[in-house]
Amino acid sequence: MTVYYQFGSLRGLLEALCDSLAGAGGMDRLAEAFQIPDPKEAIDRFISVFAGFWDSDRTVLRGLGAFAALDPELAAVLEERYGWRRKGIRVLLERHAKQYGRPKPKEMDAAADLLYMLTSFSAYDTLAGTRRSSTQVAGMIQHVARQVLS
Repeated sequence: MTVYYQFGSLRGLLEALCDSLAGAGGMDRLAEAFQIPDPKEAIDRFISVFAGFWDSDRTVLRGLGAFAALDPELAAVLEERYGWRRKGIRVLLERHAKQYGRPKPKEMDAAADLLYMLTSFSAYDTLAGTRRSSTQVAGMIQHVARQVLS
């Protein structure tokens, strides 16, 4: 009852947990990416912020992903949060296309899907392994992202 009194529902608890992880993981810096005039630099910052976030508590984030496979309510909370990342990618890609002419309209969906995958926790976790820092992984993802955009 205490959980429901404090958070209103299991979903409320899960959203509070996600908010807490985001705060501790530096997601407040994400707004910086959208303020950078050059879309290439903005995408690089977007990737760096997510790399830092994914690195902030990999054990908990790994566990949340595993629980989401078993719990539809947690899966819905995470999917909503991941949808925000997808929207941000789309905004940055549209800015990039406007300034640099790439990706072309017919390539936009594929480019968005690729950047969404590259900025996911699973991609980060796989690339980081036990030996790479978040800065190293961000650099790897930024390099591949530039290939997607060229």
